[in-house]
Amino acid sequence: MQFKEIELADKELYDKYFRIKQYPSIDYNFTNLYAYREQWPIWHAIHNNHLCVKCGSIYEAEKYYLMPVGEGDTAQVIKDLYSYEKSLGKDFFAFVGVTLEGKKELEAMFPGKFEYEDCREYYEYIYLSEDLINLKGKKYHAKRNHINKFKVLFPDYQYIPFSEAIKEDFLATIDEWCKGMDCDENEDLKHEKKAILDLLEHYEELELKGAIIKIKDKIVACTLGQQMTDDMAVIHIEKADTDYQGAYAIINQSFCEREFSSLKYINREEDLNIEGLRKAKLSYNPIRLVEKYAAYLKEEL
Repeated sequence: MQFKEIELADKELYDKYFRIKQYPSIDYNFTNLYAYREQWPIWHAIHNNHLCVKCGSIYEAEKYYLMPVGEGDTAQVIKDLYSYEKSLGKDFFAFVGVTLEGKKELEAMFPGKFEYEDCREYYEYIYLSEDLINLKGKKYHAKRNHINKFKVLFPDYQYIPFSEAIKEDFLATIDEWCKGMDCDENEDLKHEKKAILDLLEHYEELELKGAIIKIKDKIVACTLGQQMTDDMAVIHIEKADTDYQGAYAIINQSFCEREFSSLKYINREEDLNIEGLRKAKLSYNPIRLVEKYAAYLKEEL
């Protein structure tokens, strides 16, 4: 079995296999895997018509797998991956990013063979696109107020879809955000900045959509996202200047309305156990959370 490092030219290959299963998770999205490849190294191999993805980390030596995706005997593919790891002298065999659906599949194939760790910090937030666009009802009262206040305070604001013409301004906004967040002193933020720069550099090849909110000559909010499955979009990046009250609310609502109104769901990714981020994501009333688990092999397959 030959594994190779992920590169931009692999997008078509990953997309082909991810379309077969369409897990509602960013772990099965090429853009996410590619953008964070320095922090979380990624390798892949095609085996028995399955895409097998191996994940590393700069924080630990062990390697994990994503659930293989493809057509045919997935159980045999998993057994072959296990045999491959044994041939390398490895006793550790585990999967990460296992959704609840994936957990049920793994347990059906190998009852009682795996121990599961609940990874709440990696749960993903799923919303109805119509909820994020229309903000109807009492539960969205505060969001509507934020947007209305923004429009009153800044009546000349502009929503501008992403294009090459605003790329440099977008980059400058990310630099400004990083300075304010002290990115160079925080390993995770440093990698997030690198990921954003990669997304901007290759936005056409990655089939991304984006937008900015501009007031006069200043960008006060920016975002990037894309369609991830047949009925779901994902928001990869969303930044706003909190000195402009309502900037987050306006970029969120406007971007979903203009770019993803034809899709049923919006995935706004994880909260990483960051209290403020969790509170913000819950405040938009997700219809579900994509549960995520790590699965550790307890005994021989």
